[in-house]
Amino acid sequence: MSDVELAGYDLRYSAGPRWAQKTARRTSLPIEPLLQATNPSRFHPGPVDPGLASDVLFVGKTREVFRPVVRDAVEAGLDLSVWGEGWTRFISDEHVRGTFLSNDELAVAYRSARLVLNDHWRDMAREGFISNRLFDAVASGAAVISDEAEGLVDVFGPAVRTYRTVEDLRRLSQHAWVDDVGARASSAAAIANEHSFARRASVLVDDVLRVVTENGRDASRDRR
Repeated sequence: MSDVELAGYDLRYSAGPRWAQKTARRTSLPIEPLLQATNPSRFHPGPVDPGLASDVLFVGKTREVFRPVVRDAVEAGLDLSVWGEGWTRFISDEHVRGTFLSNDELAVAYRSARLVLNDHWRDMAREGFISNRLFDAVASGAAVISDEAEGLVDVFGPAVRTYRTVEDLRRLSQHAWVDDVGARASSAAAIANEHSFARRASVLVDDVLRVVTENGRDASRDRR
């Protein structure tokens, strides 16, 4: 979106706080951060499904590249299960569970995994566009390891651990925090409370009503 288009709106939001700050400075237009969110009615702790259980889980397409977190997991020797299209081009069949996992099964798969992996495009990570997969997985009660992204730790705290090297990934995957069910449940509740779509919608509604009220006041002044 161009700066001219941005200027045409009363309210502007970005899922990447760093991008919002940089763009606001450049354009002198207020841009508020509004992060990705989750649906707690779908993504929440609950019973596991042995049919969807896995040790280390990644869900996502290849995007026509050997995504680094999957490559690193294979190199680290993790017991990896992958759902998504195109993976037989990059990894052995033993790691591929299927090409499609429905939304109705996704939360169950997350909470049935001992550990869930996540990644970002580098430009998205740099600008603070945190993957929505993190919100869904943590809300489901999963332990998650991700590549680094601007602001990730501020949002998720210890619920999501970040890694840089294959050895980091191997070490974190074996750490006791992964099996702390109580901590995972607490993190799931916090994400459901603070980062639901309902919470995001409330912010939007409140801001729109504020702008409508302010514009109404301005119109009244103009008529006087």
